[in-house]
Amino acid sequence: MILWQECCGRHDSHRNANVCLWRRLFRNCVQCSVGRRSLLPIVSINWHSRCLRLLLTSGSADTTSSVAFGDFAARFGPLSAPWQADESRGATMRARILALCSKTWFHGAVDTYECVRRLSGLPVGSFLVRFSSSTRGAYTISRVSSGGLAHIRVVNNTLQAGSKQLSAANVVDLVEQHGAELGLLHACAGSAYSKLFNETEVKCEGYVW
Repeated sequence: MILWQECCGRHDSHRNANVCLWRRLFRNCVQCSVGRRSLLPIVSINWHSRCLRLLLTSGSADTTSSVAFGDFAARFGPLSAPWQADESRGATMRARILALCSKTWFHGAVDTYECVRRLSGLPVGSFLVRFSSSTRGAYTISRVSSGGLAHIRVVNNTLQAGSKQLSAANVVDLVEQHGAELGLLHACAGSAYSKLFNETEVKCEGYVW
């Protein structure tokens, strides 16, 4: 809550403390610091602004909420990760966001109806990963199977596959390490996140969150 107040500038008791203008949140995130480092890198601000807006507002709203911010922090935190850690191992928030959002199979906040539409007509083994629409902080792997569309919930980076329980350090590792076993063969196109990576070069060196 303290970080939410810092990033949104919530020092006015007359404002709605649970809602923040997206532009205010992003501007203050750039300016505020944790552990004497900016939450956001100085360069590639345009890319991070667009990616974070998708994560926090689904890209269509002008405001975000403390609930959405809390979900974001829970998924990609902690915010106080070691600043000199190895980003390639997902040790920083920035590295974790890049690792997930750069995957063509990650579609973010997609409800079941839209998920069915995107996977409709695709071959068996086509899949996408999205935020769970029913369980906070969880993910859902949606896959085209021979019997129709299957949805597998991932909670705390763990899923139940028949009688087996599969887990990994994060959802990216879970898909990459157990994808063949789960029948995840073809990433579903159409992710709004992967488009960002196709449109602009992401610079990774020299700074961390």
